[in-house]
Amino acid sequence: MNTCKTFLGLIILTLTSLIAISPVFAQTHYTFTEVDGPGSYGTYLYGIRSKGLFSGLYEDTSGYSHGLLWTKGKLPTVNHPGSLDTEFGAINDYGLAIGNYDNAVVGSAAFYDALFGVWIPLADISRTVINTGNGINNLNQATGTAFDGTYSNGIG
Repeated sequence: MNTCKTFLGLIILTLTSLIAISPVFAQTHYTFTEVDGPGSYGTYLYGIRSKGLFSGLYEDTSGYSHGLLWTKGKLPTVNHPGSLDTEFGAINDYGLAIGNYDNAVVGSAAFYDALFGVWIPLADISRTVINTGNGINNLNQATGTAFDGTYSNGIG
């Protein structure tokens, strides 16, 4: 509990400090936009490209996840072929998203080229059942997690 309070205090202190030292930050006006996947139970955005393309997922009422790429009010659903679930994490400035897909037995990671609509599968880490992609930078370097049924291991 104390850790949570300390962490929250650090965030508030940091934001207060930024506002105090940055007149530009203090004068910034924010716009909030609601994004809902079609028939969704929950919608989550995890990445943003500098040109305003957001990546994430939405869960349908059956509990399945669908990848989404939202921009300027348009919300196309992107599902990995033959998979039950598709999720996007981050997306870089070149339109390359890192994502996950699964068939209820094995989960794998892949890149998705949002500009050309092409999936680029990533090799699964041996002796693991779930491989996830979480982050990507503009050098196309990615991070993720591999789970062997007992322990998770960060990869990069």
